[in-house]
Amino acid sequence: MGGGASTNDTNALYSYDYTILPPVAFSKGIKPSDYPSVEWVIKVFHVHVKIAGNAKIVDIINSIQKEDHSFGQFLHEIYDSKFLLHLGETKKESLVDAPLLSKEVTSIDQYKEIFNDKTCILPACADFFDDDAYFAFMRLGGFNPVMIERVTSTLPNTFKLTQEIFQKAPGFENDQLTDAIADGRLYITDYKSLEIMKPGDKPVPKAVFCPIGLFGVPKEGKTLLPIAVQSH
Repeated sequence: MGGGASTNDTNALYSYDYTILPPVAFSKGIKPSDYPSVEWVIKVFHVHVKIAGNAKIVDIINSIQKEDHSFGQFLHEIYDSKFLLHLGETKKESLVDAPLLSKEVTSIDQYKEIFNDKTCILPACADFFDDDAYFAFMRLGGFNPVMIERVTSTLPNTFKLTQEIFQKAPGFENDQLTDAIADGRLYITDYKSLEIMKPGDKPVPKAVFCPIGLFGVPKEGKTLLPIAVQSH
């Protein structure tokens, strides 16, 4: 065997806490040799400078809301404040002059007017972000891939899914809900933990949704697809 550290040596150096955000492992401590480098600390400092600038923008937002200014006026105030530290002059100007700010939004396509080919590039998914397969893919490859779980027995009592609704989902027309559960082909995302959040009321009353989403793989397929989403 080589002279490298064994698994037991590694376990002695690190210990983990699984109670903070189950089942994610959080280290209970950091070895001095794992401390960040000076270069990294400098980068963090620059980020904090930008955050300070954004904090100033929040103050501007609050003052503008009290005076009932338009969103366009709000952006001009930010531009004039010189606190958009992370944006170049060209990008700031494209935001201030965006066509979307001068009219009521009636279509998701209007948001594309904010983007251009040079300073603010349109995301690649803009033309298919609402596609069923892409929506399901985002449960695994999106910002929060740890919420999805396989359904191993029964669905939550709060999730009002019937066999009729299940078979209306594309790809599951000739499937049985009980069979899909038994085969391990159903997956669920339950955001009930969001119940502790308090909705805000600025500038208008907000609402907090705690959705439950059901996803599955068809009998003859290999791709995860959405089946149903319950908003509360």
